[in-house]
Amino acid sequence: MHQEQNPKKHITIDSIREFRELTEIKLKSKQSGLLMIGGGVPKNFVQDTVVCAELLGKKSRYA
Repeated sequence: MHQEQNPKKHITIDSIREFRELTEIKLKSKQSGLLMIGGGVPKNFVQDTVVCAELLGKKSRYA
């Protein structure tokens, strides 16, 4: 939220930047999907891109 509200002056932590980049990829894709083998943090991280988009006020949906 901080980065979205302050695009020219904000604090960036690399993991947050990566998460936002994944969210932008999701938003720009007409279709996307996820093949999960196993689970854990990487799976949760990717699935949360839809939640992030919604928090930023952008429409998204699960593929």
